[in-house]
Amino acid sequence: DVFQIYGSYLSTICTPWAKKTFNYMGYGPWEISRFCDVNSPMHYLFVDLILHYLKSYTSRCRYVVVTNADNSYTPSFYREVMNRANHYDVVMTNFINHGTIFRVEPRRGYIDLGAYATSIPFLRQTGISFTGSVPARPMAHDYHDVDGIFIEKLKLHNARIATIDLFLFNHN
Repeated sequence: DVFQIYGSYLSTICTPWAKKTFNYMGYGPWEISRFCDVNSPMHYLFVDLILHYLKSYTSRCRYVVVTNADNSYTPSFYREVMNRANHYDVVMTNFINHGTIFRVEPRRGYIDLGAYATSIPFLRQTGISFTGSVPARPMAHDYHDVDGIFIEKLKLHNARIATIDLFLFNHN
């Protein structure tokens, strides 16, 4: 059972010592809560299962956007992404993050999960996954930031990346 195995994993990396370390690193209570109260390890495990399915059992799906239920997109998001898709492995868009304009960059801390579309053939070719992108000895904030770590790994594999200089995504 997936939940039995991974449901309690977060508590093993969010120990009282880890929380003190985050505090020492300058993270406030709200950030520490995001790292330790949201089960990002399990979330990304499920994302990887879906990506595995798309890579293994679909031939018509060319791109995937992984998003969360509280995110929203402008009506032109799909059209703008697909206008660039044939020439790139990753297509990113700027976004609004909790009411603040955010210019996206393909690196940790400068992107959100729903702000980019990734080529399924590129993922199939490279074998890159979200959970496989996490450092060997991860801390809870690594799982929280795995959307950026993932895109950094795509860059290391020479992904062709385009940025749409529009604000087409709203992260709540």
